[in-house]
Amino acid sequence: MYFILRYAPDIDIIMEEISCYKENKYFNNFIENLSSYFERISSPGPLLVEQENGPDAYIDDLRQDIFERFNTLRGLTPLEMNPVRA
Repeated sequence: MYFILRYAPDIDIIMEEISCYKENKYFNNFIENLSSYFERISSPGPLLVEQENGPDAYIDDLRQDIFERFNTLRGLTPLEMNPVRA
C-alpha cells in the first residue's frame, strides 16, 4: 500500500476511490485499524512499513513520510497529524 501511496501517478483518483469504499462500509474496520497502527510516528504501522521498505536515499525521514501518507487515508490534515502542543 505504501508503494501505491508514494508512486501512484494520480493519487487523487485513488484517494477518491478509497473514500467511496469507506463511505459504503466496505472497510468496516478501516479507520480503526489505521488509527491504532498509525496513531503516532512511533506506532507499529510506520515501524513495520519502514522495516519492509528499508532505507531510502530520496527521503530524509522515511518513517515520517510513511506516517503522513497513511494518515492521509484517515483523512487527517498535516496539522491534525502533528498538533502543536501548548
